[in-house]
Amino acid sequence: MKKLWLFLLVGMLTISGCSSNGKKDVPKDPSNDSQVIESAKQISTEREVVDAVLMGTYYQLPCSLKEFLDKGWKEDADSEESKIETIELKPDTVVEISFVNETESLEGFKAQIELYLMNDTSDTIKITEETQVVGIVADNFFLASKDFVTKGGIALNAKTEDVNKAFKDFPSYTSDEYEGILEDRNEIQIVNYSFDKKEKIVDKITLLSIDPYDHKGYEDPEMTEESIANFKKECESESAKYLPNRYSQLVTELRGAAYKSVSLYVEGTVGEYIGVGYGELQFATSSAYVIKDDNGNEYALKTSSLNNFVLSEGDTVQIWATSHEVIQMDEENEVFVPYLTPDIINANDSEIFNRYRSE
Repeated sequence: MKKLWLFLLVGMLTISGCSSNGKKDVPKDPSNDSQVIESAKQISTEREVVDAVLMGTYYQLPCSLKEFLDKGWKEDADSEESKIETIELKPDTVVEISFVNETESLEGFKAQIELYLMNDTSDTIKITEETQVVGIVADNFFLASKDFVTKGGIALNAKTEDVNKAFKDFPSYTSDEYEGILEDRNEIQIVNYSFDKKEKIVDKITLLSIDPYDHKGYEDPEMTEESIANFKKECESESAKYLPNRYSQLVTELRGAAYKSVSLYVEGTVGEYIGVGYGELQFATSSAYVIKDDNGNEYALKTSSLNNFVLSEGDTVQIWATSHEVIQMDEENEVFVPYLTPDIINANDSEIFNRYRSE
């Protein structure tokens, strides 16, 4: 079996998990960094709890929206997403809403987070203070370093190497420096640490007590059927610039531009299932399917985001994807193919994967 190697290395994002079974006292003054860090370290011993310190307050997910409202969080009035008062949550449904807090963050600007809200009842409901919060997204553009502290004391702007050290012993921990991803995903929770590719520091942290993309009720307000159709058109339009006759130009451009991203539409047949090694980062491994189109052009289809969907050799597929890198097909030959991150996959004329909705 071939061993593939990423051609370029750029940054890292992680999904991780480890937490505790009870709420801990946190410092009244969150600007005291050492107290905040020590508090977060104390709540990181068990993986069955999703928890963090947000602006000096300890939260454990899932919890009621009231816990955030009581601390001054309110819906972002400037958000382009659906307004809370207009949303009717169907049973077993998840939505993502922006919240802001007039209390200044540690850097002196208005704080903002994203909350995933879930209807865990059997009825269609309006969002109330008792609606369950099952996820939090914190970004260093809206929060200071110690405004949001998670597992093992990892905060916004933490160094990549610190996250690696904190989670390297977990069996499900993986890392992808080129993608800017560190990941430890288990059945209980997900924690994502997204990295600035240049600075190698955490710029976003996502805590989830469920996987919304695995969840049958997930509804992304920005991804309606119309917008999905528009995304497909975008992929097909950009592909037309390269395929079928300018495949080599596509490979050359992806290989030479570290930050280039191309939307692609690929029709082909599933071939070999292969292992992927990430350059010198031997500990970071993944897998891919080799896809060959009717013109003999090959692609490597990333499997890490497929939510356990399995393809078989010989399947005919239609793939709407993005690519911003190439993979070297072996260590000796200068043969590179585009590495596809799938958004939508049809196999044998049936949709089997759609990042924006779950069947």
